[in-house]
Amino acid sequence: MGEPNGARPRASRGLRLTRRTPTVAIVAVAVLAVLFAANPVGSAAPPSEPPAQGTQWIALDPGGSVNPMAMLMPGVLAADPTLSQRMATASPAATASPTSHPTLRPIGVMTTGTAGTDPNRPLPIQSSDWLALKASGRIALVDGKITVLADGSYPLAVPATGLPVAAKKVLDVSYTRWIIEAPGVGRDEKGTYYRDESYWKLCGDGAMTVALWYWQQLTGHPNVTGTAGYFLDPFVAQGAWWPRPGPRVAVSGRTRLGTYWSGSDKVSGFTAHARGFEMYLATQAKPATWKTPGFAVFASNRKPVYPSWG
Repeated sequence: MGEPNGARPRASRGLRLTRRTPTVAIVAVAVLAVLFAANPVGSAAPPSEPPAQGTQWIALDPGGSVNPMAMLMPGVLAADPTLSQRMATASPAATASPTSHPTLRPIGVMTTGTAGTDPNRPLPIQSSDWLALKASGRIALVDGKITVLADGSYPLAVPATGLPVAAKKVLDVSYTRWIIEAPGVGRDEKGTYYRDESYWKLCGDGAMTVALWYWQQLTGHPNVTGTAGYFLDPFVAQGAWWPRPGPRVAVSGRTRLGTYWSGSDKVSGFTAHARGFEMYLATQAKPATWKTPGFAVFASNRKPVYPSWG
């Protein structure tokens, strides 16, 4: 993904998930879903600052409250007033008898950030209670909403029916196999010639776009399929200057516009999907408490990074 030796469609075979799917992959998708659950593209995240205890980390109820509302990152997940009630009144069908299923115990997960993190892009610290709920399989998506299952619920059962989930599932890849990054040189959807070596590096943003397309099918957001506009490398927004030599993009007068992308385009000779959303993630996405936009790194120590660090 994102290599300069030519864009290739993703394999037409379905993506196969089994109960052995690596926990890290599942957690990664869950983190992305949390980041975008209540911040559709184009909406501004409510102002939120890191805690005042002299730390750069986002605190998610570090005291370990059992109230799920206190374990949500401010400005990222909208509080659901019915969540606590649903915890106590979860469907009996989702609760298994103690002898019919294996015991699922919490696994060890990281609870602190990593040293050296950019203070403009702090990592979250999640409470031990919230991590234990996730590790025990009690965080589920029910009717399009993130829900905490009642204690004793069997996480490998469908909450609405109590029936076990399928042992394996083949994901529909008819759309996602064509989520292919824009090349580093060519013409954008407006027909404007550009050259931007950073585009070869946006593999992570492409992978996030694929994962969040499936989340959009379940919840209705984020807008992976319809995001469109001009997208400019955020060297200045990340505290540096425009590199020389640097990307060649569309301009209006003395203002750089960037390149234009939408939900689907044919500039590469085939119908590619979601390049607009991928560029949004790379250059404009700004999670709560972040001070600079873009998941891709375009600046370090106030100096431009070109090509970017993907």
